[in-house]
Amino acid sequence: MMESLKILWQLPQTALGVMIHAFSHVINKVWCVRTMRGDIVGDYVVINLGYGGKNAFSLGKYIFICSDYSLGLNREKFMRDYLPHEYGHSIQSSWLGPAFIVVIISSLLLRSVLGKAADKYWPEKQAWSLGRKYNHDI
Repeated sequence: MMESLKILWQLPQTALGVMIHAFSHVINKVWCVRTMRGDIVGDYVVINLGYGGKNAFSLGKYIFICSDYSLGLNREKFMRDYLPHEYGHSIQSSWLGPAFIVVIISSLLLRSVLGKAADKYWPEKQAWSLGRKYNHDI
């Protein structure tokens, strides 16, 4: 029951995550899928995509990592420095529900379009802090 409520609460980003995951399978660009567990979000899915440059993004319980990230870094550095940040965004998503897209994603995209550094902006700082504090599966 609680899991169903979490899915409904994060429906926009979960639906988008499911669509990207499914589309990536259709075009044969999924390198690996791993289910992990965190303190706040519970089980979440890390999907390594075979395209996209050096990017990673979170949509609800889905964390998408592009191939250049995982291939260009050693596994320990990747798990220590990049995955916790994206898990932090998953926590933000679980707290904000449908507002996550408006509050977090749109503000970060706007900062990017305006050429402003997103890494010093509060959603990014908070994502680092939350991910490092609450993800013990890393």
